[in-house]
Amino acid sequence: MAQRPSEVLLRFFEKKKAERRGFSVRSLALRLNLSPSFTSQVLNGRRSVPLELAEQLCAALDLDKETRDDVFSKLFRERGLSQKVARLSGIPNDETPNERNEADWKLRPKQQFDVLVDWTGLAILDATLLVDYDGSPDFIASRLNLSLESVRETLDHLIKNGLLVLRDGVLKKTDFFLEFNSGKNQEEIRAFHKQHLENAKRILTDQVSDEDRERRLITGLTITASEKKVAWAKIALNSFMRHLATDLGSSEAEDVYHLAIQLFPLTNQRKKSVKK
Repeated sequence: MAQRPSEVLLRFFEKKKAERRGFSVRSLALRLNLSPSFTSQVLNGRRSVPLELAEQLCAALDLDKETRDDVFSKLFRERGLSQKVARLSGIPNDETPNERNEADWKLRPKQQFDVLVDWTGLAILDATLLVDYDGSPDFIASRLNLSLESVRETLDHLIKNGLLVLRDGVLKKTDFFLEFNSGKNQEEIRAFHKQHLENAKRILTDQVSDEDRERRLITGLTITASEKKVAWAKIALNSFMRHLATDLGSSEAEDVYHLAIQLFPLTNQRKKSVKK
């Protein structure tokens, strides 16, 4: 089931509360010039998120742009303001059976963002979910084509960060879906995406057999669009990726994949004429 706007805001509130000492419902209410009781009711879903306060709430809770756009699309949908937005956002039917849902996504505090500096961290975490995982570092090194030494070093780091736990004598990822989001331009997130772009380049260069091509999807389009259309496209793409990951996570974990979508302008920013 897709999360309601209040549930998304509450997740980010809890995340910021864990990161910043002294942050509370009262301090958030003070920043927004609201009463603590009203703010608490909004966060806990007892009152709908007022559209006129949504932007301030998103900014105060450090929502990243994609999540903020998704929150707004759902608010519009709840009020019947735009059926087109609802279709673009890809919000699934609540009756659609799914073993996992958006509530399974766990926001990580900024203290854990350093796991993104090396792309292998998240890959190793997901490797512990594979059906044939035997609990050994050798298995992970073999499946991900990594050195045993680097795997052991990363495992130690993941354990210290609380991202791996011992279950039935075997190290396992603590939460099925991990979410690293920030409203700020995080260096760790940039490093993570940069490394995967380099991985994609390496794969295109080194893995050129028909079998290799069948195991992946690397494709792209060059398009033209207005700024308004692109804004909605970002909402739709972000929502689609999240729902796709949720659905794929309900299937048997046989391999680890990386899913990325790049949408960036090739032209310089258009100079807008000033009306006199």
